[in-house]
This record gives sequence, structure tokens and C-alpha cells, in this order.
Amino acid sequence: MHARQLPQGNTTTDDASLVEQAGGRRTLLVVDDQEVNRLILARHLELLGHRVLQADSGPQALQILREQSVDGV
Repeated sequence: MHARQLPQGNTTTDDASLVEQAGGRRTLLVVDDQEVNRLILARHLELLGHRVLQADSGPQALQILREQSVDGV
């Protein structure tokens, strides 16, 4: 995934527009051993309308990937 500069203004409209531009709601897996990093990123992605799964390690991420369909990590 590439980071984007978020537009200024009404974030609700802008966020919905970004999700539409990206092709709609996605299921994303956030992997980080630092809980605060995972929580911040997961919250931002959820606010953009995505379904977010979280893992705190590589082995946990691999287990999730075996069990669920994910659009991006």
C-alpha cells in the first residue's frame, strides 16, 4: 500500500471518496509488534471504511492469512 496525502476539508466526504477511488471496502491485515502502531493504523483504515484484521507477529499473520481472505497486508 502506498501512503497518500489526505485532502483538507470535510474528512467524512473525503474519506468516503478515497475508499470509492480505491475500489471500495477492502479487508486489510495490519501486522506490527507494537500495539499502539497497530491500533492507530487500524483505526484510520476503519474510518476509511475498511474491515481491518490485526496480528502482532509474523506467525500470527500467516495463520490469519491461511484462515481468511485478505485484500492487503
